[in-house]
Amino acid sequence: MDEEELLLTTDPKDGVAGGLDLPPAIDGMDRQLRLARLVLAWGKENEFGPKNAGQATSLAAELAHLIDSAETEGVDLSKVRDLVPDRFAEHWRHTLSFLEIALDYWPEELDERGLVDPAKRRNLAIRAETEAWAANPPPHPVIAAGSTGSIPATAELLKMIAHLPKGAVILPGLDQSLDPRGWQ
Repeated sequence: MDEEELLLTTDPKDGVAGGLDLPPAIDGMDRQLRLARLVLAWGKENEFGPKNAGQATSLAAELAHLIDSAETEGVDLSKVRDLVPDRFAEHWRHTLSFLEIALDYWPEELDERGLVDPAKRRNLAIRAETEAWAANPPPHPVIAAGSTGSIPATAELLKMIAHLPKGAVILPGLDQSLDPRGWQ
């Protein structure tokens, strides 16, 4: 689900489309280059840091993937600080210092620019639609088909659709010959 779909499917007076008050998502290339700049700065202070721009760009892509994965799954990335006690391996301290780019510097940069990561914006848009339909169920049929709800925000939306007066959720690959225990 993206903003363009919301604009096509929701009447602005009945839902959030056309009136989404969400910060824009940072462009993918801009994000990778800005993260690479932060990675290079980190590398200058760290013996394990990247040795060139290519390595920094590659690390930036992996960091962006980690950020998106955490947002998609609803994981608080800041809890990574508590995973390993300080008394353990020195390489963990280097890893944690690298992750501080995502934990501290990157959020500050996004805030300064009034932007959010794409996965966060997607989750915000899906949750805004879920809340709008909870407050004001659409009078027309709403059918969700093909999603398994593996993303928590999508699962919340599917649950909302299933409970709408004219809502239906069509699950992909549903085994309709399940026994009663399986249906439970």
